[in-house]
Amino acid sequence: MKKINLLLTIVLLTFASCGVTRGYLGNENQTSVILSQNNYKVVKNAQGDATGTVILGFAVNQKDLYNQAKKELVSNSDMIGTSRALVNYTIDENVKVSFLWIVKKKTITMSAQVIEFY
Repeated sequence: MKKINLLLTIVLLTFASCGVTRGYLGNENQTSVILSQNNYKVVKNAQGDATGTVILGFAVNQKDLYNQAKKELVSNSDMIGTSRALVNYTIDENVKVSFLWIVKKKTITMSAQVIEFY
């Protein structure tokens, strides 16, 4: 019976996983844009994701996740060459740990609303 309990505990710990999610809500513009006048419209919501993995403490593909997510966000916003801007900027970080805490998977998601001035 003790062997079965021990085996069951090892199996459960092996396939158990934990997750942590953090978020940031802010607006980091280097220029000041006042949205008090009705001279803009919300065009769409845009999002960029980047995922990296750490195995036994060694980063497999976790290089500069924030930069990768931001590049994808800008690419998905279709704002290059237009009078558009990103507002209501959020950053979500989701970390999942599994396989006896040997494998860690981190996903950065950046999202924002795209506004267009007219």
